[in-house]
Amino acid sequence: MTPKVAVYTCAIGNHDWIHRAQVKPAGVDFLRFSDKRPAGRMMGWHHRTLPNIPDAKSARVLSRFPKLRPHGVLDTYDVAVWIDASIEIMGDLTPLIHDFLDTEADVALFPHPSGRTVEEEFDFAIQGGRIGPEFYDIAAEQKARYGDMGILNRKIVEASIICYRLSSDALHTAGQAWWHEVTHFTERDQVSQPYAMQDPALRIHLWDWHFKQDNPYFRRHPHRPKTLIWRMKTGAECLSDTRFEYRLVRYAIRGAARIKRALSRA
Repeated sequence: MTPKVAVYTCAIGNHDWIHRAQVKPAGVDFLRFSDKRPAGRMMGWHHRTLPNIPDAKSARVLSRFPKLRPHGVLDTYDVAVWIDASIEIMGDLTPLIHDFLDTEADVALFPHPSGRTVEEEFDFAIQGGRIGPEFYDIAAEQKARYGDMGILNRKIVEASIICYRLSSDALHTAGQAWWHEVTHFTERDQVSQPYAMQDPALRIHLWDWHFKQDNPYFRRHPHRPKTLIWRMKTGAECLSDTRFEYRLVRYAIRGAARIKRALSRA
């Protein structure tokens, strides 16, 4: 029996553009969760309204509910592939989905290219401002708790792309635990993932490559650009399905890039 597959993402507010999937395999649904239905077309994504989540303490946390709790939004699917809104799908995901199914794992993750441990990620997030001063005390409590459990020396993962086998009871339990950590402690899901997925019954697969490297599937973009030029460039790419004018801008940008590359090789 062919599994029912969803590729899904979530965007709230103006933090990220949603990128069009360059290739959409037959039989795979592309779903975009949001707190409100946007005007116009959706770049090939089908809109899904987020459920009411009373324990989400911020929009940032709310946007993570589909990612951490796939069972809460995708109960009719067998396999789900989460991608952050900043990820553009460049190729046919069918081989990747088949590779995931062949592993017989409940969840597949990418190792973090930094190689940081949970303890190092706590320190990195605080020093880089990703954990703000208002969370210092609760982060210290969370860190001490993980230390008592022997989790601090575990490697973090890159949680921007995750494959889920939704028939797994252990995955369901892990998702509940992950959501609890993010809503009761710091919002950094990378530090709480090893805790949430520590059950030996949960079968975890780590890919031996990374999506930030050259690959046929994904390209990562920055979050919504800060400068006007980059906002115009990214906006033209993302809105070209909605307005003909944006398609002209996109074609012009791509043409200029090709000319630049050709001149650099000359």
